[in-house]
Parts: sequence; C-alpha cells; structure tokens
Amino acid sequence: MSRTVPSSRQSSYGRRSDQVRGDAAVSGFESRVRSEDVASPVPRAVPPVHFPGLNGVRFFAAFAVLIYHVEVFKHFSDLPSGVAHPFWRVIGPQGVACFFTLSGFLVTYLLLEETRRTGSISVRKFYMRRILRIWPLYYLVMLMGFGAALLFAERLGFPQAVNQPLTPQLGLFALMLPNLAWVAYGTLPFASTLWSVGVEEQFYIGWAPLLRRFGQHVLVPMGATIVLLLVARLSSPWIISWLYSGAQSSGAEIGLEPSRALMIGLSFLDTFKLECMALGGLAAHVFQRGAEKPLAFLYHPATQLGTFLFVAIALAFGMDAGALDNVVWGTAYALLILNIATNPSSLVNLEHRWLDVLGRISYGIYVYHSFAVAGVLLALLWFRERTLFALSPVAFNLILYTSSIALTLAIAWISYRYYEQRFLELKPRFSVVASRADASFRRGPQGRKAPRRWKLV
Repeated sequence: MSRTVPSSRQSSYGRRSDQVRGDAAVSGFESRVRSEDVASPVPRAVPPVHFPGLNGVRFFAAFAVLIYHVEVFKHFSDLPSGVAHPFWRVIGPQGVACFFTLSGFLVTYLLLEETRRTGSISVRKFYMRRILRIWPLYYLVMLMGFGAALLFAERLGFPQAVNQPLTPQLGLFALMLPNLAWVAYGTLPFASTLWSVGVEEQFYIGWAPLLRRFGQHVLVPMGATIVLLLVARLSSPWIISWLYSGAQSSGAEIGLEPSRALMIGLSFLDTFKLECMALGGLAAHVFQRGAEKPLAFLYHPATQLGTFLFVAIALAFGMDAGALDNVVWGTAYALLILNIATNPSSLVNLEHRWLDVLGRISYGIYVYHSFAVAGVLLALLWFRERTLFALSPVAFNLILYTSSIALTLAIAWISYRYYEQRFLELKPRFSVVASRADASFRRGPQGRKAPRRWKLV
C-alpha cells in the first residue's frame, strides 16, 4: 500500500539542484514512495542512493586520525609533540567516533530502504557486501602490520610490542577481534589502528539481523541499545567492585590476575562505541521515515549552528564527558551528518569532486597512514643521525607532515585503484539498495563494465 506524502513537504525541504540522493530525497521526500513504483507492472530502474557530503565527512575523519598519529609517533620517538594538548589528545579518537556514527547512519538507512522496497533484509547479501569492502584490506594490513612491527617497533619507541606474545595477538586479529588484542596486549604499531575496523564488523554482525527482526519499527531496539550501554558504563565501577570479591579463583583458572582480567573486560567493553553507531542509525531512521516535525527542528539553522559550534569548541578544549562521552559526541556527529548529507539548506557543503575522491580512499588513508608516518619519521631520524644536520623544529614538522600526508594519499589511491576495486566490482552482485559507489562498478552487456556515473539526473 502506497503512502501519500503532502505536497507541502516539497516546499519545506526541496532539494539541492545540483545534487542527487537517489530516490531518498528527490523533490523532498515524495519520491521515496510513489504509487506507480509499487503498482506498475513494468519494472523501473531505481537510482542508487547518494548522500552528498558523506565522502567529505569520511575524509576529514580519517585525516583527523592521521594528524593525531603524527604526534603520537613523535611522542614515542622522544621528540617534542603535542599529545599533551587537549586538542591533540581528542582529535584522533573523535575522528574514529565520527566514523562510527557515519557507518551507523549509512548502513541503517540502506537496510531500512531494503526493508521498505522488498519487505525484508537479506542478511547474507549484507554480510557479503561488508566482507568485500572490509576484509581484503583488513587482512592485508594485518599481515603488513605484524611484519613491520617486528622490524621497526623498537626503533619507533614501542619495545614492549615485540616482547608480547605475537601468536595469540595474530589469532585475535584473524578472528576480527583486534580490539580485544589491543586491550589485552597493548599497542602494536601499524596494526592496532585496525581495532575500530573490528568494532564495526562486530556491530554489523548483530545490526542487520536486528533490523530484519524489527523492520521499520526499530526505534525501541535502537533506544534500548543506547540506554543499556549507557547503564553499563555508568555502573561498571560498582560491577567490577562486586565481581572482584569473587574473582580470585576464576581469575586463576584462566591464567590471569583477577584485577587484570576484569580490567581487560572493562576496556574491551569501552571499545564498543555502539552508542555512536546507534545514534547514527537513529538519525537515518528519522530521515528515512520522513518525520516532518523532527526534521524541521533538526534542520533548523539554530540547531545546525549550535552543533557545529559545539563540535569546534569541544575539540579545541578536549572535552571528555566520561561515561556520557559516546552519547554526547554521537549525538553531535549524528546531527552534523544528517544536515550535511540530507538537508538542502545545510550551512556546510562538503560535496566537492576532490572531497569525493578523497572520501572514496578514506579507508586506505585510515589503515595505511601509520606506515607512511613511521616511514617518513624514520627517514628524518636517519638523516639527522647520519648528517649531523639539525633541522629546525618548524622545518622538521613541515617535512614530516607534508610528506606523511602525501605518501598516505598516494598509497591509499594505489591500493584503491589496483587492489580494493577488484573486490568492490563484485559488490553489485549482492546489492539490493545500491549506493552510488556500488553503481559505479555495475557492468554493462557482455560483462563490460558500465560507464561510471558521477552525476545522476
């Protein structure tokens, strides 16, 4: 049964004349459900979903992590660094939190659209799409990271990394539990950045079946996810105190000191920033349903301005909300993403060709940047030791930053063009609601790759 959408919605929201969001936002929300799409006996091509500006958000999130790790590598190499500054202390972790929120938004929207169009969700196809996008690069970087850590960890100031048993760490990474390896054995240079990729994969495992079970009525489980995690974080100190009193024997049985076992469990829970993903999913739900009154408030210029100012000020002063951190930041990022991607009157426009390209390679930027930063830093240290020529701090940092960024972008582009695309070309076989990236890999007659469509009209 089709829904009738009031024509006033078109004038309320309109659309950006030069941008297309597939059938999600053509003429406001009306194209999302059209009676002829449902009743017509002739199948109609459904344009792929495209959210303007999301690739720009992806790039800036990855870039935040990159510049954060430049300072981290300087710190562990006993060089003057800014890691003690509040801004540098939070910019990297908040880049990851933004990634989590964006993933929750986009994945939830595509799955809800699949439910609307087909009446259900193909969990198998969803898993295959995630495998083709995540696994090839994840496992390549995992192997590269362990090899590079053995060769360069001590030189970069991480001697403890090579003193930890590598076999169990490798096993946890292979099982998509890099976040557990991280909290149990500490930082492994080059590979530990994969912890967030593991968290996302763990989120995907449960999220698709959850949405399939509840369909369009997912508001309750989304809210329950946020509340339960918040309660767990707030109550964890008391839970640990209670468990510790009876953990002496159980801790010995697994070969760990009770306090260490419990701290590993707490730290492992802390890596699950599922509140950010659930809040991103909640924003997607509001948009996909076309909830006019909530969207009018969320799209209001005052809401946008308040969100952007909060993010800027909170980053500048390194805000930490404790147990509420994921909820506070996840809400801010969800509002930011919702407006940038879906609001025709967004105060910020990130839909530019160069940002689109950089956003497409953002996964590579995120997982490869440690290799580039470490390589440039080792080269600069070698040059200083061999030539006894001391670069000024300004020149040293200028060379380090520009070379690290340029090398990261080059590696990420080469990886995307010659490695990742081979797997991405298989994704359309498992697509139900295609994104524009998926559509660019669709093949034409006789198996020839169809031309890429960067704009749809």
